[in-house]
Amino acid sequence: MNRLTTAREELIAIALGDLTQILDRLEAVTPLMNEARCDLADAARNLAAKVEPFRSEMRQVASAEQYRAVHYVRDQVEQTSAFRREQQTKALEATGRKVLREEIGNTLQHLIDSLQAVIRGAKRRETVRMHVTTAVISAASTACLLLHFLPRP
Repeated sequence: MNRLTTAREELIAIALGDLTQILDRLEAVTPLMNEARCDLADAARNLAAKVEPFRSEMRQVASAEQYRAVHYVRDQVEQTSAFRREQQTKALEATGRKVLREEIGNTLQHLIDSLQAVIRGAKRRETVRMHVTTAVISAASTACLLLHFLPRP
């Protein structure tokens, strides 16, 4: 029995020695944990101090991007508008030329025909005056109408 008691005592001594080592290690961890907690608290404070400058910087970046976007859209609208104005001007000019050819051209042709008839002596003087007056008024009216519809520079 002496041997069993000795083995038992030996195991208890080893277990107590291991327990002591574990307790020593746990006691050594406590200051490390406190130091880590302090370091984390410092890091949290530093991070919190950097949040507002970061927000400010992000606001500036967002504002600058918004400014660029607004100006880009405005430039695109102005370019498109200028292109459309140019197209409309060309279309109005073409329409004006067509109206001039059709309206004034026909009126001038009638005037030429009337004048040729006068030269041949087919019409009386009053009829000629009436035709010339009518042709001049018609040409002037058509020209005024056309000038009204043509784009102004």
